[in-house]
Amino acid sequence: MLQMLPLVAWMGLTATEIPPVGRIPDPMRPCVTPGMLAWLSGDWISQDTDGNTVFEERWSPPAGDTLIGTGRSFGEGKTTFFEHLLIRVHAEQCLEYVAWPGGRPRTTFVLVQHDNTNLVFSNLDNDWPSRIHYHQVQPGQLRVTLSNDNPNKTQVVELKRKPGASEGQAGGPGR
Repeated sequence: MLQMLPLVAWMGLTATEIPPVGRIPDPMRPCVTPGMLAWLSGDWISQDTDGNTVFEERWSPPAGDTLIGTGRSFGEGKTTFFEHLLIRVHAEQCLEYVAWPGGRPRTTFVLVQHDNTNLVFSNLDNDWPSRIHYHQVQPGQLRVTLSNDNPNKTQVVELKRKPGASEGQAGGPGR
């Protein structure tokens, strides 16, 4: 928990100060605890056809009522995008996904669907994306789909667990 405080402090918030944002598409939202998301934790990478990492997403193991994450994209030897991520229990005991993309203000999505290998978060007031779907295709393989009402704008990122990292272990050898 102490390692999380600098990130939360950098964001200028405490976990209890993050207000929900956006319409909730279904008032009977499914609830799940962060501990049920161990399959998401760890280091995930997407590579181009030459084997170069072009995107990575890292999720901490579940602790308390949160998972802390980061994501970044690379191109031509430079970071082209980054974001800070948080999955946390909302006051109503349901999960929220909070993203700070590229240092911009936060956007909050609520959990609207889940099972053992899927998490679907939604914020109908956000133009892009309004829906984030994490799908564990199989152990070690993750698909993230970003979408809105325009099917031509759907973006799918295929990720695999970073070599040397295992479920519930952020980093891997040497970290």
